Amino acid sequence: MGPSAMPTNSGIQEQVTREESFNEAVNLLYICDFPPSNFAGGPILMSRLLGDYPPDHIVVLTSSRYMRVSPKEGRLACPHIAFPTTKGWGRWGLGRIKNAIDWLMIPVLGLVTAYLIRKRRIDVMMTIVHGTFFIAAAIAGWITRTPYIAVMHDDTVTPVERQSWVLKYVLRSSVRWAFLSSGHIYAISPEMQQILKSEYGVDSELQWPGTEKDYRSDSAVTKLSAHPHSAVILFAGAITDSVLDSLKLLAEILVGGKLQVYGIQSAELHLYTQLSPERIRDWGWDHPSISVHGWVSQQELQGVLQSADILFLPFSFSGRVRYAVESAFPSKTADYLAAGKPILVFGPPYSSLVHYGAQEGFAEIVTEFSADALARGIHNLVASPEHRDTLASRALEVFSQH
Repeated sequence: MGPSAMPTNSGIQEQVTREESFNEAVNLLYICDFPPSNFAGGPILMSRLLGDYPPDHIVVLTSSRYMRVSPKEGRLACPHIAFPTTKGWGRWGLGRIKNAIDWLMIPVLGLVTAYLIRKRRIDVMMTIVHGTFFIAAAIAGWITRTPYIAVMHDDTVTPVERQSWVLKYVLRSSVRWAFLSSGHIYAISPEMQQILKSEYGVDSELQWPGTEKDYRSDSAVTKLSAHPHSAVILFAGAITDSVLDSLKLLAEILVGGKLQVYGIQSAELHLYTQLSPERIRDWGWDHPSISVHGWVSQQELQGVLQSADILFLPFSFSGRVRYAVESAFPSKTADYLAAGKPILVFGPPYSSLVHYGAQEGFAEIVTEFSADALARGIHNLVASPEHRDTLASRALEVFSQH
């Protein structure tokens, strides 16, 4: 998104272009495991923030692994260079071997990055603290004395610490070095800022997710339900461990008829995500009350969100993923807010979403992991048009502010 469409607090492009002279942007190298694209939260956010950056002043250096799976939609109109990486997984210990190969290739990637900096006359780099490419950015920055911006989307250190004592020290030390060597740091949430300060002793600037300000002006509303009196609940995004248990509970309520106990005779769950037919059957989601539509373009998603009665914004209650629930922040939140529809936040009291929703007052919030509590939250929205209108108006206000 360009200067007229950026979120008010998004300083990334301002930071990148701070050294502009005579209205000409600096040469930027974006280096990360994944390229900006319409694929999951981080790539979507980067695609939006850098979408209008002059394409002749930016180069993307990314992994061959994610280059293969990322959609073309949302990619930047600039040169993309894919550094060879493994798929990162395999049976009988092959996954560990492949991951080890990727780690051993970091010095090579660092030298390749340094070469690109010289060849392309790069002035500044941007990297996401994810995977291994950010370490190569730090190496290349040290070699060439090129400044770089570091962005922290998710806590990628804690889960590794639980699996490998080697990576516990290698990765944590690498993250600390990358942060201390960077020219500027952005964090996705206030909770992430606190983690960066307490764990690594660094200050960071808040970078909320964002989307276009003219979100509602030219998007056609998509009709989802053939039943005019059916409540349409919608979730859009990747289904990971950070949301899975909450989504399964919602599906269980719909399939089991729990909502009828609360006076809601008809309700539907519409999912815009990537799920195989086998997974849909295994989870019992091949049911008339649940529709899985697959991944759609951002333009189509705008109309889809506006057609829903309730936008479902969940986080997991599992202690196993608490590290992510406490500090991460879904990029879909910006889309939900901009749609101007009632939002239902479902997550534990310690989640960043619950904190944000309670602070800003744009959502019905349920913090108890039970079918009855979730059903009551849905009933509160369905039964009161005034409550829905109040939350929808507040969502647009929060989007405008942030």
